[in-house]
Amino acid sequence: TGNRVLRNLCCHLRAGGLLMALHAWTGRVLAESDHNLLFRADGQAEAIRHLDQECILSLRDWQREGYDTHSLAADPLFVDATAGDYHLRPESPALALGFVPLPFQHLPAK
Repeated sequence: TGNRVLRNLCCHLRAGGLLMALHAWTGRVLAESDHNLLFRADGQAEAIRHLDQECILSLRDWQREGYDTHSLAADPLFVDATAGDYHLRPESPALALGFVPLPFQHLPAK
């Protein structure tokens, strides 16, 4: 309970993928969720609220619940995700939301 999901990229590069799956949902599971960038390859932004009931909410419906009111559904503009380059282009909407890119240069090489 009391989880905070702030300034994240929730991306799924395949159509039909889930952006957010919430297990055992109650109003206490998320204390706050906002300023996130949501992207799915087919352009849909959905959040699963009750996995056991398979209640799928659009971003707009999710915002009506009081979550992600400042979040966006938009392409994060990765440099080249298909080639594994997840650096953000300078014009990425994620940066305007306050997302701080991961320091990929410090990760060990594969």
